[in-house]
Amino acid sequence: MKKVGKSIIRFFLVWMLIFGISNCAKKETSTPVSPSPDISTPSNMDKNPFYTFPYMDENPFYTLLWSAFIESTSIHNSISQPLIDQNILVFTKTSPAENFAFLYGLDIDTGKTLWKEQLKQGGMWGGVIWNGTLFFGGTHLYAYDVKSGKELWSIPSKDEISYSAPALSGSTLFACKYLPNDYRRKYGSSESRIKDSMVAVDAKTGEILWEKNIEDGLVNAPAIGNGLVYFGTFDGHFYALEAETGIERWKIKKPDWRITATPAVDDENVYLVSWKDADDSVYALDAFTGKERWIFTPSSILKIDEDINMDKSTPVLSEGILFVSARPSYLGVVFAIQSKTGSMVWKSMPLDGSLETPTIAQNKVYVGSLYALDVDTGEAYKVNIKTEAQTTITAYEDKVFIGDSYGAIHALQEK
Repeated sequence: MKKVGKSIIRFFLVWMLIFGISNCAKKETSTPVSPSPDISTPSNMDKNPFYTFPYMDENPFYTLLWSAFIESTSIHNSISQPLIDQNILVFTKTSPAENFAFLYGLDIDTGKTLWKEQLKQGGMWGGVIWNGTLFFGGTHLYAYDVKSGKELWSIPSKDEISYSAPALSGSTLFACKYLPNDYRRKYGSSESRIKDSMVAVDAKTGEILWEKNIEDGLVNAPAIGNGLVYFGTFDGHFYALEAETGIERWKIKKPDWRITATPAVDDENVYLVSWKDADDSVYALDAFTGKERWIFTPSSILKIDEDINMDKSTPVLSEGILFVSARPSYLGVVFAIQSKTGSMVWKSMPLDGSLETPTIAQNKVYVGSLYALDVDTGEAYKVNIKTEAQTTITAYEDKVFIGDSYGAIHALQEK
């Protein structure tokens, strides 16, 4: 009996030890803490050879409303730029490691998930909302109801072709069909059997209205204006097609052009960014003939001889001013340019983080992770959300929304 008693006591002690360790382990696993935003000046400014602006004093002018941590077992996540309609924030989260992509709808005031839908394949390559419907590209061209999150229609692609973000004019969508670089290397160059094309699609039904084959190198959304569809290619072409028919109005080519970003357009000009070595430049072309109006070359302004990485710099036009980013070395600069003349209005202090596409709202230019620049002067403050921003910023009224590489969406409000 003594042996039995000792065995029971020994078993009880071992059980308590295991239970205690398990509880300790649980206590050590904490839930993510919402980042607390504060304002700080950019670091390492004195190391940059083209630093010209003075440091900015701390000025806390944003409050964190909420942070939504989207569930995942992977630390490798890709969140698309959030879009807003009917007080709903929509975006996709893609995890290559887990091989999934989901479309989310969140309440913009609370961050609460309203709905979640798994996509057939791939994430959202940018999108546009019209009449309560979200349209976006990927391995399919999709149309989803914003309020319910239900798919309305989709157009599949073949031979691993992808759809770019669509542009919208009236009730017609325009999107590039292209072979991503990884697959292009697999299949070959422009001589491949797989060709890129521009497509026009009825936004209500998903019917393809016309399709125009392009030589090579479509990778981004077109710009629509003056009844024309404008877009450039990796192999140095720039096109203007009639929006109604797809007939080519004009085309130009320069051997030193590489165009991989969406252009901007107004009533007179179309604006594109071309990149190659240190000669990355912004061009203004006559919107109706393609004749060159002016060139703006950031490297000559910064007086440096190095690649300034403008391959994803989409110009943004607002009230006659063109805003575009350049990223030499490990820091970047935002330029404000007069659209009619090509003359510089201001350049920002050196900034860190992704500066691909500026967002203009409430007299501010939002870029990076996360900067707010005065739209008239370029004076910059950094909003530190203590995380690495990954997506293009979305501004809505007095709120700012941004995704990070850890799979979270953050909502901030101006004080």
